[in-house]
Amino acid sequence: MVAIFIVNKYIFLFFVVSIILLFWFRKTRMAAWFEASKEWRKQEEINTSLITEIIRGLRDIKVLNASKNITKVMNEKLSESFNKRMKTNMRFQKYKLFATVARGLIDLFFVMLAIYLTKADLLTTTNFIILYMYSSRVYTLLDYMAEFTEVTKVFNVAAGRTFELLDEEKYPK
Repeated sequence: MVAIFIVNKYIFLFFVVSIILLFWFRKTRMAAWFEASKEWRKQEEINTSLITEIIRGLRDIKVLNASKNITKVMNEKLSESFNKRMKTNMRFQKYKLFATVARGLIDLFFVMLAIYLTKADLLTTTNFIILYMYSSRVYTLLDYMAEFTEVTKVFNVAAGRTFELLDEEKYPK
């Protein structure tokens, strides 16, 4: 980034603003995903408990001839869980599409700004080509950092849930 500032301060400011904007899109997307994923995680816990209880009471279900009712209930619960998960995934993909479109627009604005600066003799064509080739590295680095943040958050949620299960006060043996 320092090299970009040395070459042209306007391009540097553009990169700073675009990086902040793209990072904000990623952060918003992850916040929305975590909020929506709470719903289907709760539903999946309910389904897991229901399946466990059905397996434990399988003999009673056969004796009472209630397998059709249990199958209907299981189908409804699993469908509800699937629908919530699909809703979450669709919402996540909309954010991803929005961020991709924003990045394309940022690339377009970058080229337009560079053309303007080249016409105004504030940027040489050689420096423009170098900066344009370098811009993908900057955005790729940003993508990797955001992806690492997302994976770390998912890991923290999974680790937190695992430690909750190990907590004897919350779940006595």
